[in-house]
Amino acid sequence: MIGYKVVQDLKRVLCSFNDKSSTSIFYKEYNIGEWTFANEEMLQLGYGLLLFDTLEHAKNFMNVYRAFSEILKCIEVEINDDDIIPLPPTGKCTYMRKKINIADFKTCIEEHGFSRSYWDTFPSGTINVKKLYAKKIIPI
Repeated sequence: MIGYKVVQDLKRVLCSFNDKSSTSIFYKEYNIGEWTFANEEMLQLGYGLLLFDTLEHAKNFMNVYRAFSEILKCIEVEINDDDIIPLPPTGKCTYMRKKINIADFKTCIEEHGFSRSYWDTFPSGTINVKKLYAKKIIPI
């Protein structure tokens, strides 16, 4: 199955959108022609790699963040159907963006039942996967 991952290009490193620090538990780097795997501890909490099911959904998401258009990129990815997992719970937990370790993340989930900070629900077309293969950058 083909999907679309929105990433940021920081000094020629394609990485997770909105996670600029490699110490963040959400940070992942994506290399064209390589597989990227979700963090095992995060998977146990229901958090894999988030991407979009269609290019249109990825573009809609990118339009919301057009102020970052100079660094945003869209990668076409290949995913296996058996690697798709349910989306994790969502909600407001605004201090979580500052938390960088899994213990704090688990505490937030235990205390609040969710961990997202920007959306009450995930954007349309969001899918959650265990791994993905980065095929190519899509010009947007």
